[in-house]
Amino acid sequence: MEKVNYGHLISVSGRSPQQVKRYALAFCGVDPNASGGRGITREYEINDGFYIYLIGVLVADYGMQLGEAKSHIYRIIPELDTRGLLPSIRWDRRDPVPRIVLRIHPGHVYEYRTYIKRTPDETENWDTGDQNVDDPYVARWVPKGKIGDATPGPVFEVPLTAYLGHYILTLRGQV
Repeated sequence: MEKVNYGHLISVSGRSPQQVKRYALAFCGVDPNASGGRGITREYEINDGFYIYLIGVLVADYGMQLGEAKSHIYRIIPELDTRGLLPSIRWDRRDPVPRIVLRIHPGHVYEYRTYIKRTPDETENWDTGDQNVDDPYVARWVPKGKIGDATPGPVFEVPLTAYLGHYILTLRGQV
């Protein structure tokens, strides 16, 4: 699949057509070929559809303002591409994606965490150091800045790979 349309985005997101159109307009702007009631449906690249879907998630599920959600998406696109977390990269692959959670800190500081499932034995013998055993992430990375640079405020935890999996499986008709 190379292109998605409003129907696809509505089925993936479970949002109303008006909400999807609002998110799409905010991210991609107006399509001069699909406007004016000429019966032409706008199509989006598969990755743009994913970004629109994520904007809807951040607005509806995390209570962000539309402009704020759009700003976050624009800022994380390069990292998603670098880490291979885009539908265009994952579409034909069947290998599992590691569980990655995006933590959005105030001040546009982003922390990505890769998680694994630890066995009770590993937890018992874990050399804790500064790491919390109840927070079983394997690796975390902060592309720019550091967590201490974040201004005080709420931290949003967005399960990126869960949303990516849902997006791809829904478009494939497997959900």
